[in-house]
Amino acid sequence: MIGQRGCHGHRVDSYCVGNIHISDHVTISLDVILSALTHKHNFPLLLKPITIAAAPCVSAGSFIGPGSIVGKCAVAVRDIVPWTVVTGNPSVAIGTSSNFVAEGGATKKGDIQ
Repeated sequence: MIGQRGCHGHRVDSYCVGNIHISDHVTISLDVILSALTHKHNFPLLLKPITIAAAPCVSAGSFIGPGSIVGKCAVAVRDIVPWTVVTGNPSVAIGTSSNFVAEGGATKKGDIQ
């Protein structure tokens, strides 16, 4: 789901097998990876939603991990690990969106093939 008046740069990859909720006025820079899925070797895919609240900016080259929440007006200037809630400028982790219980999923750009 994508809100109104948002934009994204070139080479943005949205692995949207799971849900990715992008609110209004969101700016996503180039070379960003939005990954709403994860898996362990020999296990089924785990669909983990991503939520990006209204009016944030996701900086170039960032990886937004499964289950992450980017808060309203946040500026994500680095990778956001799975199940992390971030807010602020620059964004900082303020908590977790759920327990990322030993699922061994993607935690950085290099984990996605």
